[in-house]
Amino acid sequence: MKKTTKKAEPTKAESNPSEVVSGDDLSTIREILFGQQHRGHNQRQEELEALIKSSVMDLKQDTKQQFKELNKKVDELTNALSKRLDKELANEAKTRDKATALINDHIAEVEQVMSNLDDSTSAADNDLQDQLLNQADVMQKQMDELYNEVTSALKKEVTRLSNDKADRTSLASLLNGIASQLSESGSGAGMTSN
Repeated sequence: MKKTTKKAEPTKAESNPSEVVSGDDLSTIREILFGQQHRGHNQRQEELEALIKSSVMDLKQDTKQQFKELNKKVDELTNALSKRLDKELANEAKTRDKATALINDHIAEVEQVMSNLDDSTSAADNDLQDQLLNQADVMQKQMDELYNEVTSALKKEVTRLSNDKADRTSLASLLNGIASQLSESGSGAGMTSN
């Protein structure tokens, strides 16, 4: 804005400085010299203050609105994340429960297999013990029979040997008797021939 000031005609005080200017005159002079500029300045200052106040109010409202929107978005995101987390936790719990149930089923199956294995092992062990006892009984009978056969054969052989010994002794006696007779008869025959 251009300053347009009129050159005022010199007043009494300006033309004659020796005169004292009264307070009202000074105000009038000030008004004449700076009045319009001062009013313009005041008006601009008021307009600037109004603009600043309006801008601050707009900024305040925009900031409040942005904070409301931001809070709303944060709440929405928090709710969405909370729901998602709850859903994932529920899914994880279901998965964990399924895995636990599956593991428990496998454990039950393994325990059943082990129980069946224990039963079959016990049955096989009992069967094997029965077979071993039967085999031991059969072998004991066979050994007893073999012992009896060997003992019987040994007794027969001892008896035969005893009989053979008796026969030898009697044969030796007989042969001794024959030899004596022969020697007696041979010595008697030789005497006659002389």
